[in-house]
Amino acid sequence: REISGGETHAYNLTLAAGAFTHVTVEQRGINIAISVFVDGQRLRTVENVGVGASEEFSLIAERAFNYRFEVEAPDKHSYAIIVHESRPSTEQDKARVEGQKLVEEGMMLFYRQTKQARREAVDKFQKSFASWQAANDKLGEARAYHMAAHTYNQLGETQKGQDLAMQGLAVAKASGDPSVEAYLLDT
Repeated sequence: REISGGETHAYNLTLAAGAFTHVTVEQRGINIAISVFVDGQRLRTVENVGVGASEEFSLIAERAFNYRFEVEAPDKHSYAIIVHESRPSTEQDKARVEGQKLVEEGMMLFYRQTKQARREAVDKFQKSFASWQAANDKLGEARAYHMAAHTYNQLGETQKGQDLAMQGLAVAKASGDPSVEAYLLDT
């Protein structure tokens, strides 16, 4: 679907109590942000990757909910939304959602561009490692390592950044995504 700069597209998704679903928003030449709402309250903001990569998020409904999510873009381009599945949630799903939320919170702190916020962002990224491990999601874990290492570098703490990047390298290799491995090597 095409979107113009400054425009917001809204979508509704109904989930039964205890249901899990995974959503991918393919960015086609733009960087979009996705806000997720329930009962009029913003639950999450997803803006974790750059232009061209897909934004992904998962939801687990604590009770039957009608979720609303909004897609916003600064420029005119197109995107596609894919709702992968809706099924009963598992413990791995719960861990994945927790990892996603921690990374999303870390990214919002990172975007504030203050030293204090970036230190808090590193903490969120590092806390997400355990969730990604519990979810057996090597790609999510490797991306969190990259963001933690990158944030340390932005803080001028390059040795800490390099150490984390090296720790995350084995995880990135296991993820099967060479781009994350390249990001860690470049950190």
